[in-house]
Amino acid sequence: MSGLDRGQCLINHDSGVGEADHCTITAVGRDAEDRLVTLSAAHCARDSVSGELIELWVDEQKVGQFVSAERTVPGLPGSLQPGYYDFAFAVLDESRVEIASERGADVSAGLPAEDAKVGTFTKVCKSGMTTGPDLWPLHRNRGTTPREHIVAVHMRPGDSGGPLYTEDGHPLRIASRILPNYFGDVRDALAYALSKGWVGGGFEPIA
Repeated sequence: MSGLDRGQCLINHDSGVGEADHCTITAVGRDAEDRLVTLSAAHCARDSVSGELIELWVDEQKVGQFVSAERTVPGLPGSLQPGYYDFAFAVLDESRVEIASERGADVSAGLPAEDAKVGTFTKVCKSGMTTGPDLWPLHRNRGTTPREHIVAVHMRPGDSGGPLYTEDGHPLRIASRILPNYFGDVRDALAYALSKGWVGGGFEPIA
């Protein structure tokens, strides 16, 4: 069995931030139908030639299948773009995976509250298979919610799909691209999936 946790590798071609043979997992959890699913970036979940959703592989073992994804880029990506989506869910084969974490009790922190305040210079964490984990201060904050921030993190090919999360474990954003760095909002992605009746709707992270 493969241990699975946020920041872990999933094998695929990464067309969002450059040439790579892997992407990164944002989070693992259960959706409204109690399916064990994982969240990553949509451009990691589609075959670069056919555009079809692909299988999910971890440690060279097939552990699931991507079944829902949306990538919507309105205009040129900027620091914050309403309606920018780059997310995907895969259903995991529970006979082939076990949930693993190096973050102890914080893995069950769940999503941030709607009124959670993340201010300028608040420290946030990033994890990617290429550049690893980092702790960064927010570069700018435009409002009171985790949706409204920018962080100048170091990202490289293979980090796509990785999480940006608070020190106490709340996942905030999904790594989508570099130059400029862009992280799609986790809660907006989950709300979109729920509105479509897709797998992943009602997602609650457990790792």
